[in-house]
Amino acid sequence: MSKQTSLSSFFIKPVVVKNNENEKTESNGNEQEIEKDEMPRKKIKIPMNYTYKYINKYIGYGFTYINENGVDLPQCVICGIVLANASLKPNKLLRHLETNHNEYRNKTTNFFLRKRDELKINKKNIKSYTTVDKVYLKCFFIAAIHIAKTKKPYNIGEKLIKPCMVDICSELFGNEHVLKTKNIPMSDDTIHKRILCIANDIEYQLVEKINKSLFYAIQLDESTDISNSAILLIYVRYIDYTFNDIKEEFLCILKLKTFTTADEIFKTMNS
Repeated sequence: MSKQTSLSSFFIKPVVVKNNENEKTESNGNEQEIEKDEMPRKKIKIPMNYTYKYINKYIGYGFTYINENGVDLPQCVICGIVLANASLKPNKLLRHLETNHNEYRNKTTNFFLRKRDELKINKKNIKSYTTVDKVYLKCFFIAAIHIAKTKKPYNIGEKLIKPCMVDICSELFGNEHVLKTKNIPMSDDTIHKRILCIANDIEYQLVEKINKSLFYAIQLDESTDISNSAILLIYVRYIDYTFNDIKEEFLCILKLKTFTTADEIFKTMNS
């Protein structure tokens, strides 16, 4: 068997000539310096859940920040893009600036401060516009539900309701409110889409209440429409914990494709 040797025996060791004490001390000092330089530096490990904080000097890289749930997220003042918290480092911020906005990399801090102020103003404008848009959205949802309750044609909103609203607002409030009323869309396609949204939301709320109820009962009613097509009406009775009462609601209408036997009714309802 061969004798095991250490790896150090395969390397040639430098021969140090020792002449006098001064040379000894100098050589020892140099060797210590070499050993210090060759010693590997320890890397500081950053935990995975570590959150970086925004520093004011980062505006020089073209970045401000927004705070979400106590976490600082860098936001570019030029394009408005929001990056992850892990990108809140000078090298990553500079990389974004040089890669996407290379023409602004030599700009001063005052330039980026102006861009930051412009970004804040644009945010306020977008927020106010979104608030107004929500008001219009609510208005034609109100009109759609009234049209659905009266079972009128969908084009009645554009042909009758909207002209009446414009004339009434003109007489009572003036031209300023007339312009707001004209911006409410009431075409038949729009009303149709809004009624479908209302119906889907009502169905979703009803199913959620049934799932929360410990007991519920289903009632089936098989009938035919004017075209002699077999349809199945389903009613449900459940406990409504919101009002602490027993409610009975219309659940859905299903079409029977083949026969109106009990077996076919069960298959249609179960599917």
